[in-house]
Amino acid sequence: MLLRGGYAIEAVRSIFDWAHEHHGIRRFVASVAPDNEPSLRLIGQLGFRRIGEQLDPIDGLEYVFEAGWPPA
Repeated sequence: MLLRGGYAIEAVRSIFDWAHEHHGIRRFVASVAPDNEPSLRLIGQLGFRRIGEQLDPIDGLEYVFEAGWPPA
């Protein structure tokens, strides 16, 4: 049984906070394969919204998302 301890979301939030506080970054972009359910759930929890798609030459179709930081 795979336990999901929330480590990934905690790590991403910490990185986003650091980037915002130290470098003023307020917008993040992510690309995720349509069949990568764990990553899609993660970015959904982080408030990302889908803005399009792209074709990666190695990985194929990817959905493109963006999120503002800190969250509203």
